Amino acid sequence: MRVYLIGFKCSGKTTLGKMLAPALGFGFVDLDDLIEQKYCKTVPDLFTTIGESDFRTIEHDTFKEISSNDNLVIATGGGFPRWQDNMELLIKTGLTVYIQEKNQILFERMNRISVQRPILKGMRDETLMDYIISLKSNYENVYNKAVITYNIHNMSFIDLVERINAVLYIQGNIRRFNSKYKVNGI
Repeated sequence: MRVYLIGFKCSGKTTLGKMLAPALGFGFVDLDDLIEQKYCKTVPDLFTTIGESDFRTIEHDTFKEISSNDNLVIATGGGFPRWQDNMELLIKTGLTVYIQEKNQILFERMNRISVQRPILKGMRDETLMDYIISLKSNYENVYNKAVITYNIHNMSFIDLVERINAVLYIQGNIRRFNSKYKVNGI
């Protein structure tokens, strides 16, 4: 089984993934880190030099390389679920967890890294908050397709782990049930 963490940039996917993986007895992979290792460039550098379309192709291809590995928590890039049919791919191949964060916290985190991210360069104050609000209106319909929505302000980490384990248990039993009957020809 795989658990996919999705959410806006700076929502805490990597931080949560590093805590969640050992709690589930899984390994952890950050898709952005994997891309950076593979291409020897930072994600912002790749994004700037090759453009969004080519970057999204690299991101998708890199994801496909690891998507068949089991017992992984995978933190995706913020835009990954929105590109082409990636959200459907995530839903078909694992358990999706949307990390939902407050606008103000996203603002504070993005404000700290805005000079490092090409897409955020020059955004400050009201411009940055407007960007976050616009991003949410464009992305949230995709993120809300996730099986679990995790908001740190409304759910404890332990509750999240228990909910993930329950869903993985149910999904595992459904898969065993389906394969049992397919094998028997029913």
